[in-house]
Amino acid sequence: MRLKENQLTKNQQIFLEYYIKTNDGIGALNKAYPKSIKWTKNAQHVEASRLIKNPKIMLKIQQHNDAEAKKLVYSTTLNKKKILNEIINQYQQTAENGASERTNSVALLKLMAQISKLLDNNPVINNNIQINNNTMNNINNFLDL
Repeated sequence: MRLKENQLTKNQQIFLEYYIKTNDGIGALNKAYPKSIKWTKNAQHVEASRLIKNPKIMLKIQQHNDAEAKKLVYSTTLNKKKILNEIINQYQQTAENGASERTNSVALLKLMAQISKLLDNNPVINNNIQINNNTMNNINNFLDL
């Protein structure tokens, strides 16, 4: 049976899956081709390198890496939104609790922003929040914006 252009053999697929999971070329080689365990380390290294450089395998590795990068960006975006929403919620609660709580809350907001390091230069501000200029200046000073 003939393989399609980008289709891997069963052994190449086993190699790929193990390599992606462990980033261990020789381990992946030994998993996919058990007879290679008896080879010299040099021969194993050469064959593992040859498999990794196989255009079909390289393509699959790149596709996997691209998918993982996309997941990471999506996850980071969700975390940014979650942290920014938490900052907004903390500020709203503080605004309701009075001036003595505001000082503590501004410090909390500063700490959250510094820890997250996720605020960009143009943060989106919820239009439902009313902030006077003095309060905004205090927040900006604490955040060193």
